[in-house]
Amino acid sequence: MDRYYRQNEASKAGDTDEVVVKIPGVLCSKTLPPVSPALAVDTDEHVRKLRQFVKLTGFSSTSFDVMEGKILEVVRAFSLAIHPGKLMDVVFNGYDGHRSLDAHTRYFTERRQAPSLTHQPFAVDVDPNQVLEEVRGGKYIHTTENVVQYVSLDESSGSDTRYCRVSPTVFKEGDVVEVWAAFTAFPVSKNDYKLVLSMRMLVLLTSEHRKAAEGRKSEARQVRLQMLRDAKAGKRETPSTGSLKRKYMPTIGDEVGREEASAAGHWGQDMYD
Repeated sequence: MDRYYRQNEASKAGDTDEVVVKIPGVLCSKTLPPVSPALAVDTDEHVRKLRQFVKLTGFSSTSFDVMEGKILEVVRAFSLAIHPGKLMDVVFNGYDGHRSLDAHTRYFTERRQAPSLTHQPFAVDVDPNQVLEEVRGGKYIHTTENVVQYVSLDESSGSDTRYCRVSPTVFKEGDVVEVWAAFTAFPVSKNDYKLVLSMRMLVLLTSEHRKAAEGRKSEARQVRLQMLRDAKAGKRETPSTGSLKRKYMPTIGDEVGREEASAAGHWGQDMYD
């Protein structure tokens, strides 16, 4: 069985708990449930890599930069833990010139990697058409390690922080969200590991800014359409461009050309106007 590393802490009860970090940001890319009935799976490797994915950015905000620094501290701790192995750390990508961070969780765990666990049915809002159940076959199972909670912040709870379960379809690019994720280092070769942010929960903090931007775009689009309709109906005169006269820069040799062309009768005098 492959060995992997994760960040844990001892609980007050003496148990070992998974360390989960909360990362706020703007959702700029996603691949979330439900899974489409048109999903085409070509290989076993494709099935293994099916995942729930988000990309967040802070648009170069100070808080996002601070969070990046904290994550790099965790990366250094993992590097020491797996020594002498080599760690491929969490990659901060780019988005429109700003730093961004990816988090994901696969839908499946290989059965051989979790012999003590049993398969759990998919939530209806994740696999409504039983597509994932169909493609998993006997090699893969869906466990608690593969579950992502989708919730929104309950603003009516006052000072108490509470969350409401929502459909994954609620999340749109441009929403302000918070990803709850765990650090896990998976083996990619004999001595090489890849550190990833395993998404545990996706929280919708607010969609207010996205909706306001969409409203402004819609209003601008309606204004443009109305201007086109008015112009077509003759309510607005279209400015005339008049006759267009092209200007040329005189060059050496033009005088010879002028004489030859003038003799032929087709050299325009306005070229040097």
